[in-house]
Amino acid sequence: MTIVQWIAVTGIAAFAAIIGYFQWRTAHQRVILDLFDRRLKVYNEARKVAASIQASEKATIELAAALGGPIEEARFLFGNEVVAYLEGIYETILDAEACSFALERGTAPDRAKVSQQQREAMERILSFYKEGPPLFAPYMRLDQKMPGLRWISR
Repeated sequence: MTIVQWIAVTGIAAFAAIIGYFQWRTAHQRVILDLFDRRLKVYNEARKVAASIQASEKATIELAAALGGPIEEARFLFGNEVVAYLEGIYETILDAEACSFALERGTAPDRAKVSQQQREAMERILSFYKEGPPLFAPYMRLDQKMPGLRWISR
């Protein structure tokens, strides 16, 4: 091979390597964005449950069930602290619903105590608006930066 051929082959190989790198970065950014979208969906579904409870001022089994899907998805998308928090909200919804049921049926031996428990449960559920965002935020950040192209613009 002549020197010109070696230079051409080397140039083509370098060009192919650059294209490969940018394809890898694009694919990587796409994965990051897809992960963000899935995590945002879980957060929004949990927020919708809290909003429904706030709007109706009542926790129901249906709303607890609506939180079941996001909890299962969260197991694969978030750390244990987020899953434990969502499971705690789930259990609190069931507790609030049980208190509501006991108060409506008149089966509560101490109505004032059960009513207080229900209020506390509702406060814990609605604390999602304060406690949820800081808990979810570290997972929602898009810390990946686009590759710098300073070397091209110089």
